[in-house]
Amino acid sequence: MSKPVTWTRRATRTLTVILHYAADSDPDAAEALRNTIVDRAEQLGHFPQLGPPSLRGTRKLVVTGTPYMLFYRETLERVDIVGLWHHKLRKRG
Repeated sequence: MSKPVTWTRRATRTLTVILHYAADSDPDAAEALRNTIVDRAEQLGHFPQLGPPSLRGTRKLVVTGTPYMLFYRETLERVDIVGLWHHKLRKRG
């Protein structure tokens, strides 16, 4: 049985910024990127342990064919997408 996949406000804002940036140079590529990211996130509803454990009770999943990783948390009822990061960006600190 599949779980619903939800996006936090922060993850949604990040996705929106990424897509607006991509659309400035190529709207078709931005739409393809959106589809790839959203499709990969939706897979987590069926396979919530697909990604390896990460920090603070989250898991991470590479969005194949893109430089992005999804960070998510599984609960009993759903899968929450909590972050979307470009693989070259790391918090320092």
